[in-house]
Amino acid sequence: ARPAGKINDNRGKGLTNTASGQVVYVEGKATRWEDKNAFEISPWEWDFAVKPGVEYHIYRVFNVGNKERVRVRVVRNPARLIREKKIGMALVI
Repeated sequence: ARPAGKINDNRGKGLTNTASGQVVYVEGKATRWEDKNAFEISPWEWDFAVKPGVEYHIYRVFNVGNKERVRVRVVRNPARLIREKKIGMALVI
């Protein structure tokens, strides 16, 4: 397995789940704020996330820089969650 890396570097790196052998691609999105739920995702990240057979997760890290309050929310398969209307997607112009 390749080492973990950023999805948008076009090398397709991911983490291998040792139990199943499945590769999971992880994108980290961080903020200093407690409640900033909106974040940017690049067109390349989204194109990768919607590829058939790709297991893509976003790790949203809140309160970066504050050890006592930092928390992580994992969004597993955001493309599926959007299709199922469990999360939303916005276009900003």
